[in-house]
Parts: sequence; C-alpha cells; structure tokens
Amino acid sequence: MTKSPARSPSIETVTRPPTKKGKTRAPTAMGLQTTCEEQIMYANCPSGQTVRISNAVWGRTDTQSDICGPDAESKCSVDVTEELFNACKKNSACLSLNKKGNNLVAVEEFLDGLGVTDPCPNAFKYLEYTYTCK
Repeated sequence: MTKSPARSPSIETVTRPPTKKGKTRAPTAMGLQTTCEEQIMYANCPSGQTVRISNAVWGRTDTQSDICGPDAESKCSVDVTEELFNACKKNSACLSLNKKGNNLVAVEEFLDGLGVTDPCPNAFKYLEYTYTCK
C-alpha cells in the first residue's frame, strides 16, 4: 500500500440555524460507525446540533472478521478520540476533506494529515467511532 504525502485536513462547517434561546436539546446518540480506510468519513447532526466524538479507534480491533478486507494476523490499533474530537468540534457535519477543504479524501489520508501514525501498515484498516449530536 503506497502512502501519499501528508496533508493537513480540514472539516467542512455546515451552517445551521441556532436553537431558540433558553431551549436546550438533549444529545442525539448516533451509535458506533465504521469507515474503511479508503472510504470517506461522514458524521452528520440535525439542524442546530454539533458533532461530539466520544470514542474513536483507528486500525484493526478484530482479527477474526472481514471488516474492510481480509482477516488480520494480529490486532493493531491506536486511540484517535482526541484527534477526531478536536477536528470535528463545533461542526454540525464532519467530513474527511483535504487541506483546502474542497475535496473529499479517504479516512486514511485524513488521519495521516492529523498526524496519526499507521498502527498496522500492511493490513486493511478501519476507523470505528462513536458520536453524539448536542
């Protein structure tokens, strides 16, 4: 697998109308999401809410499944919760975009641009993340 040069990612900000003053919305649980290394990460919240990443792991956490490719010989993963939380905070949608913010890129390139090292260079990887909307 050939790596492309690291690019700094950006997050698309989608402007949504604010909630009415004095009204609060309960967080909306979006559940566990899985994005394969060559796919686009996409987290989206309803109008007036923002993406809150609560847990994110990059690599392979299961050696016995064919998630995003053949079984891996060993587990290899890294916690990327902080990186994703910071990249997505205050946005109602979180997409893996290139540095200029005008092209979608695969999640592998997006995380590389965030400074995340590849935990398993010769294995098919995926990003598992949980987010809520608040």
